[in-house]
Amino acid sequence: IVGGVEADAMPAAVNGNGRGGKLSQNWLTSARVRGGYAFGNILAYGTVGPAWATSTFDRGGYSTDKSLHGYTVGVGGEVAVTRAISARAELRHYELGTPTYYMPTGAQKIENGNNLLIVGVGARF
Repeated sequence: IVGGVEADAMPAAVNGNGRGGKLSQNWLTSARVRGGYAFGNILAYGTVGPAWATSTFDRGGYSTDKSLHGYTVGVGGEVAVTRAISARAELRHYELGTPTYYMPTGAQKIENGNNLLIVGVGARF
């Protein structure tokens, strides 16, 4: 059994159209606990923790920004390629609430949640 903590901050380009406008998430940040089971050189794990994001809603020539907070949960796997190099893939869901964006054209509540497939290579020094 393996456990630990992990944090990340990533510039995002998560965009969606609807409600007569465009919603963009500009940053995604999280701090998570990670736990799983290692068998051989493979680790299967789950992760959960708080998440934050910044977002912008544009409609009718107007724009408003929001700071969002919520949580993220995910599952993934990591394989040790060598003693110093590993490769991983993780499916993570972000749930960031349903804030109200206030604009001159009216208030709009928009659900902010998404799913990300995150892949990467790690090096240990």
